[in-house]
Amino acid sequence: MFRLVQSCQWVQRVLAQASVDRSLFAMSNPSSALLIKKHWAQKILEGVKKWEIRSSATSKRGVVALAVSGTRKLFGSVSISDCILVGERTSDGRLVQGKAKEEHFIGNATNAAKHCIDDLNLVKYAKIFAWVLTDPVV
Repeated sequence: MFRLVQSCQWVQRVLAQASVDRSLFAMSNPSSALLIKKHWAQKILEGVKKWEIRSSATSKRGVVALAVSGTRKLFGSVSISDCILVGERTSDGRLVQGKAKEEHFIGNATNAAKHCIDDLNLVKYAKIFAWVLTDPVV
């Protein structure tokens, strides 16, 4: 599972280590990090993955560092510019638009390039949110 690490001390401690080029964050100085698997971090930093799919909404906006799970290293940063409801699962497990706007529905083929998830059956969340990502910096 992915999570947003809110610990400013942890982010600053990792920034102080040799495992990251501190100059990457000189302008933005993130105080939070998005903990994510390497595969997804690469797609985000390449600018391919624009939506990070989560089970909960976030009010966080602005620059966050990208931390790859299992490494305790930061690999870049990205801005969270918005958070939108993109779908829901019914009690019997069906993926439905629910209260999401039609143009935001995760099941629309036009949105596949934004979330990069090949098999939406893997997304089991009752409510499905997209954290909208912009401005990746490696």
